[in-house]
Amino acid sequence: MKKVLGISGYIGSGKTFAGKYFESLGAFYIDADKIVNEIYKPGKDGYLKIVQFFGDQFLDEKELIDRSKLSEFVFGDSQKLKIVNKMIHPLVVNEIVKKVDKVNEGVVVVEAVYFDDDMLGKIVDEILWIECEISILRERALKRGMSEDLFMMIVKSQRKPERVDYQVENNSSNDEFETKLKEVWTLISKD
Repeated sequence: MKKVLGISGYIGSGKTFAGKYFESLGAFYIDADKIVNEIYKPGKDGYLKIVQFFGDQFLDEKELIDRSKLSEFVFGDSQKLKIVNKMIHPLVVNEIVKKVDKVNEGVVVVEAVYFDDDMLGKIVDEILWIECEISILRERALKRGMSEDLFMMIVKSQRKPERVDYQVENNSSNDEFETKLKEVWTLISKD
């Protein structure tokens, strides 16, 4: 028996921490952002689509996609974000489906931001939402070198999935967060 859990939350909420924690408990962990990194490599479908549509304005001196420059461009304009999402999301979902299909039993956790019912939401059985105060999200993002402006643009573009099966808060210590994640793990892994 296989169960697929989606992990969602705003930027800096602790999605990666949760994914790696579940992986340490035996889950197969898929990080959508790592898949984006893969498909943005030269010659890959995501790279080709970005370059075809936008030209070379988002390539750095090594001809690689400059993700921070692309982020600043798309997160500042909802129409541009929709265009990029329409190009890139199907590619990401396709790669996630391939990875999920390789697992025959156990728990698969998929870390992503968007779990729309017509795309990634279709392949997960349940969704965990990580709730976090905006001041803490901002502090975490700025510590990682993100600008305040980009952080605000990204947060405004993200949204909580319509369907949420579990919700945990991550406003304090990693130990407390782990305890809450352990409770979710107990529920999802009992089948």
